[in-house]
Amino acid sequence: MNDRVGALFSWDDVEESQIRSRVGISFISTEKARSYIQSEIPSWDLNDTVKSAVEEWNRDVFSKIRVPLDSTTNQTHVRLLYSSLYFIHLMPSDRTGENPLWHSEEPFWDDFYTLWDIFRCTISFYHIFQPSYYESMIRGLIDIWRHQGFLPDGRSGNWNGLVQGGSDADNMLADAYVKGLRGAINWTDGYAAMKTDAEVIPYNTYDPTDFSASTKEGRGALGDWIELGYVSQDRNTRCISRTVEYSLNDFAVSQVAAGEMPSDREKYLNRSAGWQKIWNPDVQSLNFTGFVAPKFSNGTFNSSGYDPLYCDECEWKSYTYEGTPWGELLLLCLV
Repeated sequence: MNDRVGALFSWDDVEESQIRSRVGISFISTEKARSYIQSEIPSWDLNDTVKSAVEEWNRDVFSKIRVPLDSTTNQTHVRLLYSSLYFIHLMPSDRTGENPLWHSEEPFWDDFYTLWDIFRCTISFYHIFQPSYYESMIRGLIDIWRHQGFLPDGRSGNWNGLVQGGSDADNMLADAYVKGLRGAINWTDGYAAMKTDAEVIPYNTYDPTDFSASTKEGRGALGDWIELGYVSQDRNTRCISRTVEYSLNDFAVSQVAAGEMPSDREKYLNRSAGWQKIWNPDVQSLNFTGFVAPKFSNGTFNSSGYDPLYCDECEWKSYTYEGTPWGELLLLCLV
């Protein structure tokens, strides 16, 4: 499956020659690849293929929204709207029937790139705009846990990818659960998947970006979280952003626990207050006092040159990832 396969074609240099081809791709078999050619690009006429693609996009996406167009319409906003609709629907990818890893009657989705981004607004948009896809995605995520042990945070190429901070598939499942989405989702398994994130320390991947813990799935700093109630600076990277995200993740777990395992609800609700353990009331910035701050495992704060306006490149080995501690305050509004 991971072998690199390629092909090189050449033709005699004939003047004004025209080469036509149709390509089908399958992770499973040549027969399936051929079937996709017949079902998805049956015509040799490029104009037919373009027309078919436009009709499908209009049917599945663009026809679901209407924008009044007159002399007062801001055309830039219209272009931005429809461009956003287009890009929102490029990923994740519905690969149901094209799972080379295991056989299942559940949907198979790939290219969640990434849940740490799209849980914030895109996922809720799917709930409104594409409810059938939304339910299918959640079933697919739970099935990944069934067969690979963890929900993904980022996933592409049929494998779980990097975990930026928390286990943010938890947030996606909780969003659906509290909105009453049930359908064909097995919420017993859904909650079990979320509880795996909350209780099982993933194996260390020894990734050069962070040698201290797993960077592929689960919560790499879960040991700190369970022992201390926060992520410490001296044992782990991204100590502030992970503490804040773990707080949000456990709040998500508590919301699903309320319906699926009520006896667990209070435990995870209490753990979701972990961000308060890194709240330093003495830190000042822009005439405001009190911020989340890096804290050592012995319970003392690191106040040496700490400024919530900065994050030291905002990378894997920083206090926060892709954002400043100031920005983390806004995420706390969700907890």
